[in-house]
Amino acid sequence: MNYTKQVTIVVVGGTGSGKSSLLDSILEDDNAFVQSDDYESTTTETEIKSCIKNDIKINCIDTPGSSSSDGKDDEYSEQMITFLQQWDAGINACFIVINVHNCRF
Repeated sequence: MNYTKQVTIVVVGGTGSGKSSLLDSILEDDNAFVQSDDYESTTTETEIKSCIKNDIKINCIDTPGSSSSDGKDDEYSEQMITFLQQWDAGINACFIVINVHNCRF
């Protein structure tokens, strides 16, 4: 499929804050990213999914949550930074997702 423009969105936030759910909504695909209803770490590697809407390619980058339940924040942060440094399409938006019922971020 052809597209004329590209947009990249990155989400960051605490574990269980809804980062993956937000990106699923943007992509209009409830199963684009693995997610859970509890506060356990589900996303352990930075990953990207894309769709095309109105001739615009939308890249959604999901990142592991901070304050992870498995105590691997440093490892996840390093992996995320490496991923983003290698992403050469640029970043157009960065959303900080905060769960107001469990503010650990």
